[in-house]
Amino acid sequence: MSRTISESDELQVKSRQEKNKSVRDRDLDDLALVLSQKEGRRTVWRLLEFCGVYKQSAVQSGSFTYFNEGQRAVGLFLIADIMEAMPDAYLLMMKENKESKK
Repeated sequence: MSRTISESDELQVKSRQEKNKSVRDRDLDDLALVLSQKEGRRTVWRLLEFCGVYKQSAVQSGSFTYFNEGQRAVGLFLIADIMEAMPDAYLLMMKENKESKK
């Protein structure tokens, strides 16, 4: 059961904000750890390609367009986190992917 936080209690609000920040920092640290490994970058790149962030979402069937946009939204969410956690890794992933296709 979640505890109700009083918006008028500044101490409770600040405590919740600090907890949320520490969770966010942990998540970004976890992602940076994955991105620091070549295998992790390769896996993340594969997920981004699967999500369709590098292709057009619109197709003749309107409902499938919505599905594609949902996948793409997940990929864009991941890119935003990558850019916050370890921006240089994104460029490195692009380079490594290009080299692997030669």
